[in-house]
Amino acid sequence: MSEQQASAGFMDRVLAGVRLRLHQRPWQVGGAIGAAAVVAIVAVGAWALMGGADSSKPTIPEPPGFAVSPAGDDVPRLAPIKVTFASAPTERSAEKLLKVEPEMKGSYAWLTDRTVLFQPEFPGMLRGSSYSVSV
Repeated sequence: MSEQQASAGFMDRVLAGVRLRLHQRPWQVGGAIGAAAVVAIVAVGAWALMGGADSSKPTIPEPPGFAVSPAGDDVPRLAPIKVTFASAPTERSAEKLLKVEPEMKGSYAWLTDRTVLFQPEFPGMLRGSSYSVSV
């Protein structure tokens, strides 16, 4: 008997055992419950990713007015700088709206119509240095 035939015979025995188990009542109920649970988890996950019942609300909570974060003395080197405006600015070029000094390389992204994010590139902010954000 070749290795391929032995492998095929083994798979046939495994599949026959699975078919036998699936026709038994406890396996049928458990399988149905498991399938229903998987469908429910996928549906809830998709619903949550789509924004829930009201997808017009931003998924990131925004402060009610102007805000800049992070602040303080102990900021992670690659922490994004987030600026939230009191109202949506008419200027949509983030590079023109905010300036980090001393200058560093990074990318800008709009999170919402009021919030812009600056993500520094590696190595990010240097430890022991002070940075200021001008808006």
